[in-house]
Amino acid sequence: MQLFRYPVAMAVLALSATAAQAQVQVEMRNPSDGFTAAFEAGDLRKALPLIEPDAKACIAAAGGIAAENEKLWPCTLLMAYYGSALAEGGRSIEAVGVSRRAVELAADFGTDSELSLVANFFFGLTLERQGRNAEAEEPFRIALEGAEKLLADDPALAAYVARRGNNLVMIGRFAEGLVLAERAIAIAGDTVDGNFFRLTAANALIALGRLGEAEATLRTGISRLNALAGAASPEVTALQQSLALCLEKSNRTDEAIALWRQTLAARRAQGGPDISDSLTGLGVALIRAGDMREAETALREALAIRLRYYGETSNLTGLAYSNLGLVLLETGQVDEAANMFGRAMNVLNASGAPVLTNWSR
Repeated sequence: MQLFRYPVAMAVLALSATAAQAQVQVEMRNPSDGFTAAFEAGDLRKALPLIEPDAKACIAAAGGIAAENEKLWPCTLLMAYYGSALAEGGRSIEAVGVSRRAVELAADFGTDSELSLVANFFFGLTLERQGRNAEAEEPFRIALEGAEKLLADDPALAAYVARRGNNLVMIGRFAEGLVLAERAIAIAGDTVDGNFFRLTAANALIALGRLGEAEATLRTGISRLNALAGAASPEVTALQQSLALCLEKSNRTDEAIALWRQTLAARRAQGGPDISDSLTGLGVALIRAGDMREAETALREALAIRLRYYGETSNLTGLAYSNLGLVLLETGQVDEAANMFGRAMNVLNASGAPVLTNWSR
């Protein structure tokens, strides 16, 4: 997974929606100031308890999440933010339903509206947290189209450009993703965001086999983020993880393992589901180094974390099953390996994702 900073909260007092061929004014419920502060700081796990009571109360007063659109309209913005906060809080299965409903409601205000832009962006994020990147492409595309029209030269546009670029990389459209990542870096400039967006550019370069360029991009980003955000920031850790992968692909396995251990320590201090990413990276690198015992331990923990945060149906959990199956096969634990592969196939086939036969993160 990759952390991204979020566009600032949108202040909406009243919007026009179309109902029965007529324009009606809707008083939109806005997130609280406390939530907005935590949200703008990029800490959605902390923000979740600050929005959940308001969102649930609004939905209940409208008659539930399946109520008629007109009754739920005032809750649209709350639901968009609530879905994203749920995903970041590890409740990604709940998040998808809430975020999808917010997109349906936002469409009544026009697909070019700021509300639709925000709802689609957050829907993309919730799908991404489930590892459903192919499905996330459409809402990210819609969000970026809206941002291009509504934000124009505003630096906030960079977040939408970068996020779609990242998703394109995740679904294998590396050259397209690289173009968007480089554009996002240029828009944001020498800021925390601008340097963090180097992560997507580097991941695209790694996938394209341009490892020297990728390493240089990551080292530049890490250096600047150390100065701008601090060495313990999640942004620095994310770039270090990508650098570890780059070193691994450059056959510098010992350096990669040392860096994976460093990122794992940082992720444990930060908390949350992204610990599983460092565990997976470390496990795969250890396998390449021939240390199967520690690799198995790391990959078992990665699976346990993904099950806890994402559940049995997430692509991310499916990949964790597959990785553990591969290391078990390597160590002769054939029956348990077959069980892991079976679980991986059930999860990934259900979502239409490929069942991979090599190490996957």
